[in-house]
Order: sequence, then C-alpha cells, then structure tokens
Amino acid sequence: MTTVHIPVNPFTTDTARLSVAKIIDRDAELLKLREALLLHRENVLVVGESGIGKTCLLRKFRNELQAQNAVSILMVEIGPDALSEGASKFLANVTLRIFSAAAARLFNLSPSALLTGLMSEMDITRRTKSKLNHFLKLFALIRPDVTKLTISRTNDAGVSFGASVKLAETMSTTRDVGGLSSFEFMELTAELLQILAQDGITQVVVFGDEANHLKPETEVELILHNLEAFAERNVLFVLTMRPDLLRATSALHAAFPSLCEVAAFSYEKLEELLRAYALCECSATHVSFSESIAQEVLQVSQGHPRQVQILGQKMWARAFAAERAIATVEDLLHAIREVYTLSPRL
Repeated sequence: MTTVHIPVNPFTTDTARLSVAKIIDRDAELLKLREALLLHRENVLVVGESGIGKTCLLRKFRNELQAQNAVSILMVEIGPDALSEGASKFLANVTLRIFSAAAARLFNLSPSALLTGLMSEMDITRRTKSKLNHFLKLFALIRPDVTKLTISRTNDAGVSFGASVKLAETMSTTRDVGGLSSFEFMELTAELLQILAQDGITQVVVFGDEANHLKPETEVELILHNLEAFAERNVLFVLTMRPDLLRATSALHAAFPSLCEVAAFSYEKLEELLRAYALCECSATHVSFSESIAQEVLQVSQGHPRQVQILGQKMWARAFAAERAIATVEDLLHAIREVYTLSPRL
C-alpha cells in the first residue's frame, strides 16, 4: 500500500512557530528599532492593529540582535501576565524575569533549577563559584516568601502475593512575589547588572508582546516611574500595543519616547510574501501567483499580512488539490468567499 504524502500548507497565521527566515523584512521599522535602542537608548512601543505583523517584527529584531550583539545584550521575554497583574506587581514580575534570564545566560540554569538550589543551604554552600553564590543570594531576596517545590515520585513496592503497588508523593506549588519595596527591587537589579557586566553584558532589553492591559491612567503612571528607573540602569523595554489603546493611555507617550508604527504591506512586500511562501519547505511542491493575482490580493486585503496569509493558504490548498502549479482567479474568488462575508451595497 502506497502512502501519499500531503505537504503542510506553507501559508500560516501561527507567528509563534513561523521560521524567522520566512518573516518578510521591514527595513524602515527595523532601522527605527535599532536607532532607538542602540543609539538613543530609549524605550520603544511598537504600534499596530491586530494581525499587522508586530509579533513577527519583534521576532525578526530579536534574531538580529542575538546575531550581532550576543555578548553585550541580555534579552528578556515577558508575557501579558506580567502586565495583567497590575502596576503593583509589574516591577516584581519584570525583575524576576531578568534574574531568570541572567541565570540561564551566566550559569545555564533554568528558573526551576535555580529555585531548587535555593531550597537547600547545603547545596548553595557546596558551590565553588563566588559569583553564583552571590547571584543565588540576590535571587533569594526576590523569591516568594514561601516556596514549595513540586515533587512527583512514583515507586513500585512489591508485596508478598506478587502484586505491584504504586506509591506516589505529590506536593503542590504556590508562588507569590515577596514584599520588597520598589527601591529594593531596583537596588537588586543594579547589583545584578554589575554581575552581568563582568561577563561583558552591558545592556538588558525586555521584550513584551501585546501590552494591551495598560489601560487605566493611574496604573500607567506607576509603571511609567518603574520604566524610568529601569532606563537609568540601562534596562530598556520594547512592547507592542494596538493604536486604539495607545490613544486611550496618553501617559504611555512619556514612558516610550520612540514609537514604531507597523503599517500594512505595500505591493512589493506582498509580492515578496507570496513568493516566499509559495514553495513548501517539506517538498518540491510549488504554487506560483501571477502579478494580476497579487494585485487582486492587495486590493482585497489592503495589504494586511494576516489576511494575505489566510487568502494565500486557501488559494494554495485549492491549487495543490487540483495539481496545478499556478493559482487561478477562481482560486482567489473561492478564497474570498470563504474568508469574507459579502453583502450587497444598498
């Protein structure tokens, strides 16, 4: 029996798993990010509507920074949870992530391994590197007041009648940030940066996608003061936000001197995207798109990257199923009918 291999559709909206090599370059935006961070040393807010390509731009920029400044820059990731818990925990959440990233960079330790070391003073005293000892003591100050390590262990216990009994031990974990003041968090961060400087790390860049939780002006004001304190210690932020939320939070303009607006694709960029995704990576299957099809896609999608991907995905699938190497107008019309709700104009 012959197995028919069906290649994975090369068009995708899953930006998290998207190969960096297939992310279309945005030269102007990348230049703006480089100048703001490396030249002017300013926080940057990447602004654009949902699906316009903010996440892809950040991934491209992080990859570029890693390739060109791997030694001197420590890159830190924060998720929406770091912002959704409110301004009171923003400073603690960011500080914890900086320490975790530093542990992985300096000592090749995961956050869980670091916490495991903190659970036992005996384990700490056996370490020979003074830098690690000092680092662990710093981290101990910002760890939760009570940290319980999760342990799941199963043993086989043989009994007289030959049966086997499973014995399991499980301890649940709760985690909360200890009650340090803002000044203490910043002092610990400054001391950590001194440790990083010994290894040639002169700048920390914190990346956060979808900073859409910063709505109330009162919270933004508190976070603004935190960002200013971080900037004084050479810790800069690159966050993304929708334009409507930026308009509703005027205080963010002071926190982020540099705004990087991500616009829809021009025809040239759209054509580049269709060309880059037409070839399936796992096979020689190729579906090309004519200039007229590309023009129509631009007209329908208005250059919106996510919509281009969805239209391309459906056109590619239909052409592949029909064993055609060129997408047709019928493929595009079929895709449009699936993607958009069409209604007559009155």
